[in-house]
Amino acid sequence: MTSSSARRAASGEGFSAWRLAAILGLMAAAALPYAATVLHPPVWDDIPFVFHQDFLMDCGNIRRVASAEGFLKVLPFPNSARPVWLASVLADTCLGSGKTYAYRLSSIFWHSVAAALLAFLAWILTRDRGVSVAAGLLFAAHPVHTEVVNIISFRTDLLALCFMLAGLIAYREGLSGRGWRRRALAALSAPLFGLALLSKETAVVFPLLALLCDAAFPGPGPAADRRRWRAGLLAAYAAFIGAYLVFRSPRSGYVMAGHQDLLSELRTRVVLPFSDASGSRSELDQAGSRRLDPPPWAAVYEDAGARLLTMSRIFGSYMRLLVWPHPLASDYAPPVVRSWLDPWVWLGWASLAGLLAAARLLARDLPLASVGLLWIPVALLPVSGLITIYNIQAERYLFIASAGACAAAAALGAAAVRRFPAPRRKAAAAAALGLVLAPAVYITVLRNRDYASAQAFFEAAKAADPGLARMRLGLALTYAANGDVRRADSEFRAAVDLRPEHVGARLSYGAFLLREKRLAEALSQLETAADLAPTDPDTLFRLGIAEWLSEKPSAALGHLRSAAVLAPGMWVAREFAGAVLLEQGRAGEAAAELLVAARASEWRSAKGLYHLMAASRKAGLSSQAKQAEQALERLRPDLAARARGPRPRVLRPTNL
Repeated sequence: MTSSSARRAASGEGFSAWRLAAILGLMAAAALPYAATVLHPPVWDDIPFVFHQDFLMDCGNIRRVASAEGFLKVLPFPNSARPVWLASVLADTCLGSGKTYAYRLSSIFWHSVAAALLAFLAWILTRDRGVSVAAGLLFAAHPVHTEVVNIISFRTDLLALCFMLAGLIAYREGLSGRGWRRRALAALSAPLFGLALLSKETAVVFPLLALLCDAAFPGPGPAADRRRWRAGLLAAYAAFIGAYLVFRSPRSGYVMAGHQDLLSELRTRVVLPFSDASGSRSELDQAGSRRLDPPPWAAVYEDAGARLLTMSRIFGSYMRLLVWPHPLASDYAPPVVRSWLDPWVWLGWASLAGLLAAARLLARDLPLASVGLLWIPVALLPVSGLITIYNIQAERYLFIASAGACAAAAALGAAAVRRFPAPRRKAAAAAALGLVLAPAVYITVLRNRDYASAQAFFEAAKAADPGLARMRLGLALTYAANGDVRRADSEFRAAVDLRPEHVGARLSYGAFLLREKRLAEALSQLETAADLAPTDPDTLFRLGIAEWLSEKPSAALGHLRSAAVLAPGMWVAREFAGAVLLEQGRAGEAAAELLVAARASEWRSAKGLYHLMAASRKAGLSSQAKQAEQALERLRPDLAARARGPRPRVLRPTNL
């Protein structure tokens, strides 16, 4: 070993063996508590947003996401605003051929990477092996991460934090380096920040975290030189944020009755570049802003005072979960707070004041603890109520914030251990860390069991809070899918009773009742849903079907046609309207409606073609009947034969 190499090894520079061992050990420690989850089936959002997305189940689409088209045009698929997440899920599809284990292994891997990167960042800042390893282990075992690791749709937080930590490492190493190494690492931090933003928008706080690290750990070299480099990098970060807003706004967001998020609102007011649809407009509208029922806390969107008080209460809850993550819940329905007399509001403000005061006191002697404590409120800024978000409280929002909490805990723990005599410090440190890690791992393993199946997931949510209508609805749908009619009916009733204004709950309950041949009850639920959402095409479509099955053809025809007008891409509404007309003996009108539906469906709906063929033959439209017959022969020869009969029967739907 040369003298320079020896000096680097002694000073902690270079890639030493202990560092490699620490990284691999941390990654293994982070993965171990989640080993049993690899074989778990998909639950909750993963079913509609991952496994029911044909785009994500086609490995070849990874090229489309990474191509210029994915950035210059809007891909008509959910989560097109988060292409890094799309690419990671598509990579899992390629590697695992759509098997669930591949997606789960990937999420566990990214969690392990995050733990290792946090430890590496702590090492860069402090050059303290014990503190850096402790920070990584605490992060690896924290039970609040179970939601992000178990739900593939929430991997966005995992990816965002990984790229943020990598960006901070590059930023810090760039500022402390020299020559080409400095320029390369500093420049690398900007695209890493960009990748974090393209994973999830909450990464926007990255520049603030970089400034926090700078304030606590100024680094070597002349101050003027550091300021010049910092200014240049911050300008680059600002440019990335501007470019990201242009990219993000046309692609997705939340739209509720009377409310929408900042990015959805921006896209309705400003014509932005790179917002052309890569696909049909109807596909884009379906995949873009999600139209949702107003949540129970909708008042926070209208009343700034209620928003301040409610989010203050939630902040206090977050601090409790970071310190004592039990019990954990799959969903939250925080009450809207309108009074300063609520003690939880003051707990939130006391927590914030305590963080700020402690960070100030520790800034000189324990700078990592100071940075970690300030990291928490900074990381929570995007979900603090400053902008409209649909879910105002969720455990996944704590994933980025918890990195700061774990770093602070490691630094504070190391300071406490230093009070022991030198010969006993290692034993004391190991004992203290073990006392924290053992219950954390135990809670994590127990919580992972709640994700073992859809039924386990929703039953755990119900046990945590029986007043969550959304979780009761999910449990009802799960029971219905499992054939447990009695318990499904009970949970549907509970969901509707808890939130009578929940359109989605009434639609699902109506569909369930229709399958059970309880037509009068189904019609009642769907009529109430239509009263709540009179311009929602899906609601009108379902009501029309129920009315048809309830022998109310005129009302059914009106609602089906209204749905088709409100949603031009809903060709199935025209198809059923045509079937109703055919049943009424209005063959000419039926043929006209069914022809429009057939063209919109690209001649691929067998039942629609059957009705078109029958209506056209009855109306004397021989060429149109022949065209429908040829298309139907390719799809369903048996239906084509039935349509050629003397009196072809109209095929009614059996459910919604």
